[in-house]
Amino acid sequence: MGCRRIILADARLLGAKRLNSGSTFETDVDPVVHLILPLLLLLAAKQDSRLVVPLSIFAIFPDFDSLLGPHRMVLHNLFVIVGIPLAFILIARVKKPSFVLPGMIIMFYLVSHIILDMSGVALFYPFYENAFFFVPHLDFTTAPALSLNFFVEWGTKPLVQSTEYTMIADLGFACILMVAFLAILKRKMLPGWIGWEIEKAKQLLRGFFRLFRRKASNQ
Repeated sequence: MGCRRIILADARLLGAKRLNSGSTFETDVDPVVHLILPLLLLLAAKQDSRLVVPLSIFAIFPDFDSLLGPHRMVLHNLFVIVGIPLAFILIARVKKPSFVLPGMIIMFYLVSHIILDMSGVALFYPFYENAFFFVPHLDFTTAPALSLNFFVEWGTKPLVQSTEYTMIADLGFACILMVAFLAILKRKMLPGWIGWEIEKAKQLLRGFFRLFRRKASNQ
């Protein structure tokens, strides 16, 4: 177990020291933030909403590992988050090129989950069970003088398990309110948009089923 803390103040490196405990900044991102933040980023990047919205379920998929075993281990490691989607993309490039973009969107959602959980994630589970963490922190003070302090704590620590999970925290409720407000502004377009998304999700699922049936028949 180890941790390093780097402190930058007024754009100058003041020092780095080794700490004996885990990160002092503990952050837990609730499922709503995991879902909405990457979804909005993809929509802002003008990706096809007919793909982005139905596939957004993968943004919270890693949190289901709390039902399978240790949380932030079983479905939070690089082998699941990067390895499986990457294999799917490589196979799709040969067998079904139209599935490459959905595969890339799925991997974006999964990787975004890990980035938001970097206060402690077992990236190399099951080969290494300690959690890796990387926690940047920026402070701005006005007294006694103006200063800008940037902290980065990183290292490894034991992953403490809990049986209680926060489904929606304050930031999650704020995201829900903002989305609700946006829906009110777009209320004239919303019914048609929802129907469009549902139909696209159905088409995507039919495509997956057709591909699986084709592979099964070939075998």
